[in-house]
Amino acid sequence: MAILQVLFFLFLLFSLVYPKNSSPTPTCGNNSFYIQYPFHLQEEGQKPHRINGYQEFNLRCTSEGIAVLNLAPSSGEFNVLDINYFEQKIELGDPGKCLPRRLMNLNLSSDSPFQALLYQNYTFLRCPPGDESRAIGCLSNSTVSMYATSSKSRVEEMKSNGCSAVANLPIPVDSLDQFELNGFDGDFHLEWDISVCQHCPRKRPTPKQSVF
Repeated sequence: MAILQVLFFLFLLFSLVYPKNSSPTPTCGNNSFYIQYPFHLQEEGQKPHRINGYQEFNLRCTSEGIAVLNLAPSSGEFNVLDINYFEQKIELGDPGKCLPRRLMNLNLSSDSPFQALLYQNYTFLRCPPGDESRAIGCLSNSTVSMYATSSKSRVEEMKSNGCSAVANLPIPVDSLDQFELNGFDGDFHLEWDISVCQHCPRKRPTPKQSVF
């Protein structure tokens, strides 16, 4: 009898805290992650929610059930693939399936709550049609093949074979030679500053690195 009373009390408490037809933790589509503090699921027509003055933690759920994050007006929206609240990392992908183009134009201002784990310098080269298996498909066509490498010796070798460098940029990476190995096929991670939220899990700080 006592057990039934306890269960009834817990059911009543749950019903009061989370009314019927409401979700205790918002989700978007079939994503495996919950949308919780410091992130906020912004409904259509709703004013941006701010965390300590930042509105970059607002996520939008598309009609296809994909969570998207607008990093900044100049950087645009990215698909949110996963959120690790303990490590304070967010995994992002390009809705247009051309991540290298987006990373070449990514502009994370110094006052943004999101920053790269580390940066690595990549040289982007325009070459005559050649080894398509290593070319960046979404930046190449029938007359031009685009490549990217962090190796200075590789850059010089490619230049000697008729390629020309079009850009040399610090690209956010998770580990050294990340995109050298997969040809920019995949996603990338950013981390958010713990100081912008009061109730985030605490982790040991990791040193920032830059590799050039």
